[in-house]
Amino acid sequence: MVGGAVAVYLVMAACSAGSGGTSSNAGGSSSGTASSSSGSSKGDGSGSLIDALTDPVGEAQAGLPPITATEMCGHTYAPSAGTTCFYAEHAFPGYTVAQLAFVVADAHMTATAMANGAGPTGYADSLVTPYVRDGYAAVFCGCTASGFDQVTFYLPQ
Repeated sequence: MVGGAVAVYLVMAACSAGSGGTSSNAGGSSSGTASSSSGSSKGDGSGSLIDALTDPVGEAQAGLPPITATEMCGHTYAPSAGTTCFYAEHAFPGYTVAQLAFVVADAHMTATAMANGAGPTGYADSLVTPYVRDGYAAVFCGCTASGFDQVTFYLPQ
């Protein structure tokens, strides 16, 4: 897995160097975050998903707290007749899928789920992978009222 990521990075670096791409940081000096000639790696939506995934820190500012939002598992959908499932969703207006790829979600289990052994004793929270689309992140909470009750979303700045 790491070898594949290194190979992608090397290919991207070679293509960037061969096509006149430059490296610069926000201050304009030549030593900083690399940007490819195919677009920006700022996470502003003008680059590619590969750019965002190969530069997970991007231009995040050190010391800034993440954008944090807690949502209840109050949205529903019916995957089949007679089944109702719940999910939590948070709107991140203006953010692309590439930017939302870095959202971390902490899902909190209900007391009923804990009593039924849904997780190890004493662990009421679970880090889960959210679903993302442009402007939104969502977490599946379960198809019963005794799954997760709320989700806190964290988006690094």
